[in-house]
Amino acid sequence: MRLVEKSDMKNLHYVILAIIFPVIFCTCSNDPVQVSQPTGAAKIKIGVLLSLTGAGASSGEGTNASLDIAVNAINTYLSNIGGNWSVQIFIEDTGTDTVIALNKMKSLFDRGIRFVIGPYSSAEAFALKNYVDSAGILLVSPSSEAISLAISGDNIFRYVTNDRSQAKAINEYLYSDTVKVIIPILRNDIWGNDLVNSVSQEFTQSGGTVITPVKYDPNTTDFTAYINSLNSKVQSALITYPPNQVAVLVAAFDEAKDILKMSSGYSSLSNVRWYGNSANANNKTILQDSIAAGFAANHGNFPSPIFGLDDYVRDKWEPLIQQIEVRIGRVPDVYSITAYDALWTAVFTYITTGANPGIETLKTAFTGISDSYLGASGRTALNEYGDRAYGNYDFWGIKMTASGYNWIKIAKYNTATGTLTKFY
Repeated sequence: MRLVEKSDMKNLHYVILAIIFPVIFCTCSNDPVQVSQPTGAAKIKIGVLLSLTGAGASSGEGTNASLDIAVNAINTYLSNIGGNWSVQIFIEDTGTDTVIALNKMKSLFDRGIRFVIGPYSSAEAFALKNYVDSAGILLVSPSSEAISLAISGDNIFRYVTNDRSQAKAINEYLYSDTVKVIIPILRNDIWGNDLVNSVSQEFTQSGGTVITPVKYDPNTTDFTAYINSLNSKVQSALITYPPNQVAVLVAAFDEAKDILKMSSGYSSLSNVRWYGNSANANNKTILQDSIAAGFAANHGNFPSPIFGLDDYVRDKWEPLIQQIEVRIGRVPDVYSITAYDALWTAVFTYITTGANPGIETLKTAFTGISDSYLGASGRTALNEYGDRAYGNYDFWGIKMTASGYNWIKIAKYNTATGTLTKFY
């Protein structure tokens, strides 16, 4: 697996980071940054906030595996180039909980860590924002997508595109299926509201109708009242529209399994199509429940878009996914790959700045390296908000296969052209 390459001048869209000893980074502007090696052994300490438990645990499992692979690969690489650097990561489980995430961030800061990868959710990232900005911590989330967090000049960076792009992708899929009315059910947090608001705007502009959403508290364990409300709204919609023009849009994390399973017992909810989101794609909890998985498969396959990997760098991500799959027993979601790239660029940042840079120096180096890097997830260039600037979306759906219910890639959305290509 080629982790670092020289830039291909024939393709100016992909300026690839070249590293030699002594280390020199080439930026997109072709201005070299000379790097001095430390006189003694230097340990690069990176914090990691993972959802190893809670509503984001399915994603956290794959990311945990990918970061372990990255640490081994990075330390082997650093040893091979003859330097004195090595990397060590400090993983904390947030439980996908905003309060725990803040406490774990403070713990990392107290240990002298100033560069952190994570957290999983936008709600957690939002809860950390004031602290990381005031404490001088650089935070890189491999998965946060909420539009409200697209803010210039702060200390939060994101290695995925924000949900404006996902909303366009979802709308295009709905339009292609001739859906005329949607009833959303969503986590009542910054991510759920941002996503549904953005989809609603796109959908209504395309001539569709959005019924008032059903919103549930993220800590909900009993969804009975919410499913009853959702069923009533769907029943009302079916008075005016035929079933093939009515859809439920789910903006949920691992709790989507409970929503799908419970909804299977309602005739109206079983009579319309269902659509998911980026937190659902390749989510293992749905597959682990045959009722939930069967309901999803039989009601439109539950198309769920997620930031798509670039075929241009298949030689990077394909073997990495295979390694992760061996460890966790399934195909991971894309956030394990974006986190993998985040750790590499974090290390390159510290090699550029030295061990104890100020926050502005750290941010400047990180953005420069991100803009120049072509990793396993593709080009990591950032926009003016510190979010990933480029990226398409893959739609994954649940289908019955020879080995049971599985996630299958069913479509691809090109953000540059606004076109959707369905495979099934």
